[in-house]
Amino acid sequence: MALFDTLKTVLMPYAEKINQQLTINADGYKLLPENVDLDEYTTPGVWRISTAARAQTVTHCPSTLAGTLTIIHGSSAATVIQTYMMSSVTADREYRRMLTSGGTWSDWVQISPTEYIASLELDILEIINGSNFIKDWVQAKYIPIGTVGQTVDVGNPSTSASWSYIVRDCTTGDKFKLFSIAGSTAGKAWTFVDSSNVILSVADDTNIENGTVITAPEGASKVIFNNKFSTNPLAHIIKLNPQVNP
Repeated sequence: MALFDTLKTVLMPYAEKINQQLTINADGYKLLPENVDLDEYTTPGVWRISTAARAQTVTHCPSTLAGTLTIIHGSSAATVIQTYMMSSVTADREYRRMLTSGGTWSDWVQISPTEYIASLELDILEIINGSNFIKDWVQAKYIPIGTVGQTVDVGNPSTSASWSYIVRDCTTGDKFKLFSIAGSTAGKAWTFVDSSNVILSVADDTNIENGTVITAPEGASKVIFNNKFSTNPLAHIIKLNPQVNP
């Protein structure tokens, strides 16, 4: 009996911790335990930090606010990307960091400041290390882009292993902020076209857009983004809120 009591005393904390890690919220997310270290979380999945009080017990959490932790792998299982999105729309909402094959975590980087996200329909589109895609980037292809006045054949992309592209509907005055979007002469980083796919405005031939804000011109119907991720593996496009970005 004494041995049983000893084992119970020693093993119970571990059993409770495992039980916490397996707790599933009603929305299907796992509940992150208190007093854990995010450096130790490298398995892909989604965890909810349900309260600010819980967040404040978590080591290496980028915020003291409640939120959701998402973990994915990069181009290999040795590369881990953590994203933390806060639950409050009044707070700086999203941070990202990466664990490389060398075993070192990068610093957390804020990727969507408050001025871009308050009460808006938001698209955050990204490429992670060239192989893990969020939302609907088309992989291993790009759309050839000409000059203003020419027509783009949106339905006939070119094939290239180091590229991806995405097409989004837009209207006159829509604004997009670009981070690490790399283009070239053939696949320019961005272009606005009208309803007949005629180019209204377009990026230059060899640009890398980083922090650039582009605005849909009069008559724009779609915006096309190409990204040469062999040059820039981590790309973001943020559709800005016109209410806070006039």
